[in-house]
Amino acid sequence: MHAKRLKYGFLTVPLQFAFQIKFLKQITVFQSHIGEFAGLGVSVCWTLSALFFEKAGHKIGSLSVNFIRLLLAIVFLGFTTFIARGLFFPVDATGYQWFWLGL
Repeated sequence: MHAKRLKYGFLTVPLQFAFQIKFLKQITVFQSHIGEFAGLGVSVCWTLSALFFEKAGHKIGSLSVNFIRLLLAIVFLGFTTFIARGLFFPVDATGYQWFWLGL
């Protein structure tokens, strides 16, 4: 008895592999448009952050929101540099580099 086969263009495959080929085609479509998906994701995140910062600014004040934002940025940047370089603060940076980091 022959297994059922499905035809994809010039390729004829057993039915059990048909889903795998369809799935691989979907992955290829996603990979070919990865930049567009990244751009859409960034625009959604940018819009949501602006809306949340506006709402927080009205609720607790812009000075408090910016102070909390800077503290969180220092913590996240320190955590990232600790993982990447083993230092929480870049103590080996020159004065010129500290200037640009603080700007």
